[in-house]
Amino acid sequence: MSLPIFPAQFSSKGTSCAQSTSQQAQTTRRKIEVFLTEIPDLSSIPNLKYLYALYCSNLVEVHPSVGYLGKLEVLDLSGCPRLAKFPKKVRWKSLKHLLLSFCKMFESFPEVVDKMEFICELNLDGTAVKELPSSIGHLTGLTTLSLCYTPLKELSSSIGYLTALERLALQGCRNITNLPESIYGLQHLEVLDLNFCPKLTLRNNLNSEVLSSVESLPLEVLTNSNISHDNFGSLAFPELQYVYFEDCNLLDIDFLENFGGSSELHRMVLCKNNFISLPVCISKFVKLRQLDLSCCKMLREIVQLPPNIEEIDVGDCISLERFSALEDGDMQLIRVMDMCNCRRLCDNLYVSKIANILLNQMKKYKIEVKLPGSEVPEWFSCRKDVGVLLNQDYGFEPYSDDICELVVEIPRAFKWENAKLVLCAVFENCCGGSYNIEAGVTIDGVDTYNDRFSSRKIDSAHVWLQYIPLADYFIEPNVNDKESDDQLKKSYLCRVTFSYGGERLLFKSCGAHLADISMPKDGDDGKNDENELDDDDVGDEVRPRKRKKYHL
Repeated sequence: MSLPIFPAQFSSKGTSCAQSTSQQAQTTRRKIEVFLTEIPDLSSIPNLKYLYALYCSNLVEVHPSVGYLGKLEVLDLSGCPRLAKFPKKVRWKSLKHLLLSFCKMFESFPEVVDKMEFICELNLDGTAVKELPSSIGHLTGLTTLSLCYTPLKELSSSIGYLTALERLALQGCRNITNLPESIYGLQHLEVLDLNFCPKLTLRNNLNSEVLSSVESLPLEVLTNSNISHDNFGSLAFPELQYVYFEDCNLLDIDFLENFGGSSELHRMVLCKNNFISLPVCISKFVKLRQLDLSCCKMLREIVQLPPNIEEIDVGDCISLERFSALEDGDMQLIRVMDMCNCRRLCDNLYVSKIANILLNQMKKYKIEVKLPGSEVPEWFSCRKDVGVLLNQDYGFEPYSDDICELVVEIPRAFKWENAKLVLCAVFENCCGGSYNIEAGVTIDGVDTYNDRFSSRKIDSAHVWLQYIPLADYFIEPNVNDKESDDQLKKSYLCRVTFSYGGERLLFKSCGAHLADISMPKDGDDGKNDENELDDDDVGDEVRPRKRKKYHL
């Protein structure tokens, strides 16, 4: 016999819950979570708006009457692992949120009798649902549909009727094999998460496939004045911003042609897949800013990139040999680039060449690059070999000491608007664990810049490069025209420190270099010697600080 479910003072004339003291409420909640086995007949409470029964470990059944509560707005049964019996039919006119995540024994989603225009969220993550009924198309107001880590094998074609859908999450659906053509009719979809779906196959040549099954598409889509049979494929997902295909066992990604109309696409994740090259159509994503290709161990070449890409991760792409945009120096907008363990690529290009390419193209924003390498590029004006093995014992209080300090002198008359400071750290992970390196910059005692670098496991020595436009981080000092020549000769002291946190790390060397950003105007040849520094202008004072260390 189950515990009485609701306190006696619960009124059918109320909205959702009874008044009680905080202590009483907490005690009642604990008892309900432990002993509640069923949600009984609630037909006598027609005004109920909110029904919460989260993490009730023994809850098995929900009475059919719950499916006909016309004023119910939220039904949250998340984390009820034994819930198996649920209303077979539902008619929720006012429901906004239906949350059944991690109800591990929940297998059958109910038939939806009428349209549900107000529902905005359906979460079935971690349930045992293998399929959705065709009546799922009645959830016309739905904006978020999450089915992550379910044994779902396929989606009903009626999903195309969810014309308000903005987020579709199928992450971890390891049995799903394909998506219905009607999904491409979701004109307001912003997020598509298909991570960890290894059996998923996405078709190429969307136009012919869709045209052969036009009847599966929602009437609203087919009658949209902007969509015709001739251009449907080019308008698929016009509002898509984020798409995720991590670890989907993809052998080719030519299907990206189907996303050609996704003009708003901002981030694309294709990591841990098995394709050999990026298709040329990748260049069509004109608003793509972030591209993750990490751990694509079969990837050999990158011929083209989207024109406005800012961040690219090719870390652990161990077969990558050709990167045309980098080789040609066409990296105008790149801000973050991870090339950890890309030994073949970097052996072909050399660290110094890559660093120079980015130095010559850098505009007025920060750039960060990680790549294999064993030394600071020779053109750095301030370099220091350190060769210190940092003990794990000193990683529990990260950044408490500095590994080394570099001092760069900046002439007082130097024009800061075009100044950039290039930093370099060379390191090797000796134990394969996680670690962090932090770089800090002060100018005449003023904290100017601080950033932290965290890396994946690396198989050899690596280089961390940062290009910092000083004008973004430090206010240009005012130089008085009446100052004496002696005063003008004094330099600002720019101190660069490198610190460490994490597990054992061999810190090999570091460097700093002050340079000028070349910003040619129309008709200019790009030469600007006014701020060019010779060796006498750049200080090379290096002061390693004390720290417990082990020399190899």
